[in-house]
Amino acid sequence: REKMTEIRGEISLPLVLGFGISKPDVVERFYSYADGFVVGSALVKRWQETGWKEEQPTEIQEFLGGLVNVCHRDNV
Repeated sequence: REKMTEIRGEISLPLVLGFGISKPDVVERFYSYADGFVVGSALVKRWQETGWKEEQPTEIQEFLGGLVNVCHRDNV
């Protein structure tokens, strides 16, 4: 958090966190410090572990839904 605050003070670009974003609680912890999150590796890992089925909700969809829900909560 300290490093992100330091970086924000030095640049005017959006600050996006993309390392270690594997669970909604991580997004929640850093939500007020970042403008966005990159979840590529976590998504690929879950895809490899569980597969993807469009016709029914999968763990991947639940994972993404959890991240989205944290970002859209008013109390974060």
